[in-house]
Amino acid sequence: MRANRRGGKTTWGCLCLLGCLCLLVPSVGTEVPRVLGLDQLVQMALERSPELKQADEDIAVAVSDLDQARAAQWLSSM
Repeated sequence: MRANRRGGKTTWGCLCLLGCLCLLVPSVGTEVPRVLGLDQLVQMALERSPELKQADEDIAVAVSDLDQARAAQWLSSM
């Protein structure tokens, strides 16, 4: 196909893309929406978010440091 000054090739491409999108629209609406609870949403966020994973690891390190400080305090009081 040869493009003319009005962008005939672009017009055909847009029409083909629009036609493909129109074919996909009915299949999208037939799915039943999935209802998620708060626990499921939190679990999904923890599994997929690198920032939350890092924060979870930071909490584990802080708990470990606290346990170590408490153990040192217990030893020094003896």
